[in-house]
Amino acid sequence: MAKKRLKRRRKKLCIDVVETREIVLVDEFGISRATVSCSGGNGGKGGFTLIQINDDNGRPRIELQVDEHGNPCVRLNTPNDGCGVSMAVNDGRGNGLSIGDFEGKPCIMLGVPHPNSQDPPGLHPHITLLDERSRRGWTAFHGEYELPGNGKPTEDNSAT
Repeated sequence: MAKKRLKRRRKKLCIDVVETREIVLVDEFGISRATVSCSGGNGGKGGFTLIQINDDNGRPRIELQVDEHGNPCVRLNTPNDGCGVSMAVNDGRGNGLSIGDFEGKPCIMLGVPHPNSQDPPGLHPHITLLDERSRRGWTAFHGEYELPGNGKPTEDNSAT
């Protein structure tokens, strides 16, 4: 005996538009799992937008945001609220990628400065490795590299 197929009907949306400044999704235990929020800043200028996904403890682990200057950023956070990986575009300074250790301290930074930037100057991509105190340990840029101290490589130090 053949099963009778039910006709599917298109469901109508109950609500076409929802306007709010923040939506917080919680699980059945009341733990915040995700947030979508925004702020209009000063009269609609200088606001931000944030999408955040949390772990089992309600800590933000993934963040997508546009800051008050319109610059986008993606962050993947460590369990202790440190930044594990961050990618950002800054219209005035340039683009960057930062990779942190398990505590969130920066270890590796990649950057492409904006052509008019003075921090760092010029349009030369660079990679910087940081020491355990988050100080610059080694930097490569524009086909060259430098070490801390006198800034020049020595025979005992290599770029590889």
